[in-house]
Amino acid sequence: MSLLLLFPEPQSSAMQLDSRTLLAVYNDALREIAAGPLANVNSGNASLTELNNAFPGAVTYVLSQADWNFAMRRATLYGVADTTGFPPFTFRYARPSSYLRKHWIKIAAADEFPTDHAEVGAAFYGFDPVALIEYVSSATDNYDPDTWSPQFARLVSIYLAFLVAPKLARAGDDVLGPLWQRFQMTLTEASAQEAVFYTNQQIPTERAPVMRRAVEFLGQQLHG
Repeated sequence: MSLLLLFPEPQSSAMQLDSRTLLAVYNDALREIAAGPLANVNSGNASLTELNNAFPGAVTYVLSQADWNFAMRRATLYGVADTTGFPPFTFRYARPSSYLRKHWIKIAAADEFPTDHAEVGAAFYGFDPVALIEYVSSATDNYDPDTWSPQFARLVSIYLAFLVAPKLARAGDDVLGPLWQRFQMTLTEASAQEAVFYTNQQIPTERAPVMRRAVEFLGQQLHG
């Protein structure tokens, strides 16, 4: 099995974490590889060191994989006139500093559809001088387990287990393969749950019966 996993450098400096919740995430990861649990996240040992080193990158990677409601932010994009960067678009927008994943770009949040745009490298291109973006953010508070949904916490634990298993459990492909499959299956389930929850929060009351029936045709149901 060959896997190429890319994520930014750890953001180790300014994370203020709930130790009890972080302890649960770490111990769930250790349980995945049949390693002994930690008593706390203060007493240094090999397991804690590996988990601490892997944690920021693991959270960043999982954040970038789906439209997580708890991690959503909005920002105004101010366009710079640019007719040559990515024709036929006429304005270029810089990404927000904490940008990880786009949810939508619109002229106004209440608009039914996104505005025409393209994402190229570290910039967006569009036709409007000002636009609004909703995106998954890498802001520091999104690295605090106390803010996470249960599905997100579960995914981070599995992905942490995948990252630390080679050193802490001398794991090879026979362990890493099933862990990676479990991560992908859990991600698919979590993404569907997040999408249903988000849709239910956004639709106007008068449209709810129609939207509910449409979602049922897809084999799912609206939250609540």
